[in-house]
Amino acid sequence: MPREDGAQGKRGGRWLLDALLQNAHFAGAAFLFYEDWLLGSCGIVGLLGVLAACLALEAWRISPTCSDNFWDIVVPVCSALAVVSALGARWWHVAALRSLHLCVFSANCLVTVGVTIGDRDSAWGTDEDMADPR
Repeated sequence: MPREDGAQGKRGGRWLLDALLQNAHFAGAAFLFYEDWLLGSCGIVGLLGVLAACLALEAWRISPTCSDNFWDIVVPVCSALAVVSALGARWWHVAALRSLHLCVFSANCLVTVGVTIGDRDSAWGTDEDMADPR
């Protein structure tokens, strides 16, 4: 039975406001990446670096996304690396974009692997996982 004081409507309005704010952030980021293509490309290359490191760690039977350090350290640091490298390239007029993208990719891979391997909370493979499958 719905409440008489209108609490249901306030809760629905709050959900709508949260959804609008979240989509506004996505729209703002998309517009920023459209306007500053170097920042967008560094962000995409950084994301690819994190994904490549995660796939490599998964191949070693280490699950990087199960750790809190991945979400608390790796994601913000890699995002900051992409932004700082894009701004630094603009500041110092770097024209070698392939080298810049390779540096961002490599740095994000190294940060992801370094933090994940150094974190014992990651879901390391158990002895049963490492056993011979015969």
